[in-house]
Amino acid sequence: MREGPEATSPLQRPEKPDHVEETVALFRELYERNEQRILALSDADSAGLKSYRANYHNEFGARPATPEDLLPLSALTERLTAAKLIVLGTYHSLDESDDVLLDLLDLLLEQGRRPVLYTDLLHSNTENLLVGWRERGEGLDDLVEAVLERYPYRREEPLRACFSHLRDLGLPCHAMASDLANLQRSGRQYANRLVKLVELEDAPEVVHVLTLGQYHLARANAFGKIEETLAGLIPAKDILRVLQNYPEHYFQLAEDRASHRLNVVRMDETTLDLSYLPPMHVQSTFLAWQQEVPRRLDSFKVYEGFLEILRQLKQEFSIDLIQHEDKLRIYHYRDLGFLGDLYKLRCNEAEFAFVREQVLAGQSFYMKKRTNHIIFLGNLALSHVAEEATHYLKQNFIKGRTTRTPSDEFYYHVLNEMIGFFGSKLICPERQAPTFDHFFALAEGDEDDLSISPLDRRIATVVLEQFKTGTMAQLEDSQVSAFEPELFRGIVHAIGYLIGEYLYRNFAAHLLDRDFLKDLMINEYKKDRCYRLFVEVLQSIEQLD
Repeated sequence: MREGPEATSPLQRPEKPDHVEETVALFRELYERNEQRILALSDADSAGLKSYRANYHNEFGARPATPEDLLPLSALTERLTAAKLIVLGTYHSLDESDDVLLDLLDLLLEQGRRPVLYTDLLHSNTENLLVGWRERGEGLDDLVEAVLERYPYRREEPLRACFSHLRDLGLPCHAMASDLANLQRSGRQYANRLVKLVELEDAPEVVHVLTLGQYHLARANAFGKIEETLAGLIPAKDILRVLQNYPEHYFQLAEDRASHRLNVVRMDETTLDLSYLPPMHVQSTFLAWQQEVPRRLDSFKVYEGFLEILRQLKQEFSIDLIQHEDKLRIYHYRDLGFLGDLYKLRCNEAEFAFVREQVLAGQSFYMKKRTNHIIFLGNLALSHVAEEATHYLKQNFIKGRTTRTPSDEFYYHVLNEMIGFFGSKLICPERQAPTFDHFFALAEGDEDDLSISPLDRRIATVVLEQFKTGTMAQLEDSQVSAFEPELFRGIVHAIGYLIGEYLYRNFAAHLLDRDFLKDLMINEYKKDRCYRLFVEVLQSIEQLD
């Protein structure tokens, strides 16, 4: 788990008659009709509402509205929950109100502002489209056609809202992708518009769906045409990154490569050599996925599931109390609405950049903001969630970040990955880590074997070099500093998972007591002591082979 909004340009639309006065008048009418319901909000929202009402009447009064009147209203709608509730609540009460309010929001965009409730309203609006679509049992192409027909001036935003809702409703991403492949193959004119959505970096659900859609389409068109199908649409690294979250497809792609039906895929003017899919790694990934298919958190009960795992871990580690649970916020890849919460917490640009990078990469992360503890889960597999819960539990005993030497930083991360993997094994004993045999096969494999990537070979070589004497001599600062970021991460995960596996085996064989494990969990990982602690762990393990 890694520890840790850019402005978007206004949507372009054709020229349209300006009905500022009529729009604002209807907005005022909507507000008045729903005033009593709004007054029944919580105290916090009511306080915001009072401020909103005062500003609202001061700004508009009885005089005709002008375009300039929209700017103060925009500022209010950006920061007040009450204002968003007004709009979302009235949407269901008046015919055509959604379209008129979207017109108002478009006018705000033209004035150079982008209210948060613009996206919120689109989500509320497209949700109704989805209800009818699901009842009729239509395909994805019919849904997209309905959205584009309803919004002739707005295309990308509603489509993104639809994709997000589809995931919230629990429709498997690869099922959407399969529909998307059929949609693109059908040659409908709006297919190209969907493909362009991949350029929207702040829409990870679209990236996932499009990537898998391209994969399904490529297989449907036969392997001889896969280069034409994928050319220039999605970068190779994104294909692999997404497929790794869907091991059934990842494994199939590796099988295609292994059987020589598919050797090279050309994408985005670059060549993806499928040697980046080591058979051994892919097979273990696939087997782990098979074991965990029924063992996933319910996407609608992630918070409760995470707390239950925390409870089990506290019991296993004999820890009586954990702080901050009342401030713990759990989000996942089907709940991208948490970005709005980050706005309320006033995250800075660097923090938003970090969050976007992690979400797009499908990576989990932990971030503390003020008194809130934010956890994002890039995967709902139980073993993964258990590992992230263990990391979070451990963070409660780390007293802030300390400046460490490169070597000390290396062993700090190794210890973290070790305890994280061990915690996941306590919850999911069937989870497996790479063994020494895996690393020998990678390090000593034929140099001409394209199934072994250069990075995996280097990771395996370093791991075996460290263990060959049986004592694991400490890496020097200069050695660690020479590691590229990917190599560094690969090595600390490999060693951490490997030792975490043996730690669990010894614990299961009653060769380690719970007091030892509790000491590992509550240890502060003091500066310049991580290597010494790691050696103590190695010495405590009796079955390391």
